[in-house]
Amino acid sequence: MESYNLSKGQKYWEAEDITVPTLVLRGELDFWSRPEDLWALEVELTNAPTVETVTIPDGTHYLFNDHPERGRDRFIQEVLSCIGE
Repeated sequence: MESYNLSKGQKYWEAEDITVPTLVLRGELDFWSRPEDLWALEVELTNAPTVETVTIPDGTHYLFNDHPERGRDRFIQEVLSCIGE
């Protein structure tokens, strides 16, 4: 039901409520998160002090489960970099 509601434009949270540095990752081949969704989210994150967006080449919606060459290694690298590891 959540996916259906999201497809109809219903929001479950407001991006402007986010007030911490934000990293947004998506896979280039993601069937659910489109590039225009990423751009819209970036615009709506008005209260985040920093926003970094990354599209991982050849990555899918399941970046954390992908093979290393399909984006998992890059996903882990970006997250660790964001949290200062």
